Amino acid sequence: MKLLIGCPVSNRAWILPKYLDHLIHSSDKAGVEPAFVFLGNENDPSRDVIDVEHTWISYDEPLREDQRDWSRINGRFDHMVLIRNALLDSVVNIDPDFFLSFDSDILAHEDQVSVLLEKTDRFDLIGGKTFMTERGKHHNSYAMFTKDMRLRRGDSKGVHKVDVVMAIKLMNKDVYTNVRYVYNKNGEDPGFCIEAAAKRYTIGYTGEVASKHVMRQQLLEKVDPRCGF
Repeated sequence: MKLLIGCPVSNRAWILPKYLDHLIHSSDKAGVEPAFVFLGNENDPSRDVIDVEHTWISYDEPLREDQRDWSRINGRFDHMVLIRNALLDSVVNIDPDFFLSFDSDILAHEDQVSVLLEKTDRFDLIGGKTFMTERGKHHNSYAMFTKDMRLRRGDSKGVHKVDVVMAIKLMNKDVYTNVRYVYNKNGEDPGFCIEAAAKRYTIGYTGEVASKHVMRQQLLEKVDPRCGF
């Protein structure tokens, strides 16, 4: 089985070595040897710390501070749609059996890859568990849509169908070939999931283990009790 892992990268040299170590360890436990693909500015310092064989997709991504600024007004949502689709175009050319879109500020739980791959016979697109805030469990990486298309979020340790998965998304070849990111007021991941559902792909989530979302460099070495590491 050919597993490809990657994401867009912008100024993440502070975490990428650990990011890779965790994903390689998790993949080893799952019995697979992953390949990696990243997209970013060709002069991004992140490239200097990637010590595994990988594909780097050069993109006219402005060098910027690693900061979270997801205002719809400043065009970041639209920009993320563009770069996510540019990365997917490269994934199509590489042609893996599965593509794991795994954001670069997340450290994989040692069993994360295993629990995702185990669900590929049930779901076309499977989300893994991480938390989208520094504290609390109310903003998990999955969501259901309300009647007015708002995101209803919570915590779950189960495996079930969902409307949206974010940050950690394992997809089969049909999905990454036929689905593209589109603008959505809640971000590019909800837009992607709406498109996937419209094409009748099944979307699932596993909350069996939680990976560590490191939202600030100062938290890199701090244990997150929600994840256990």
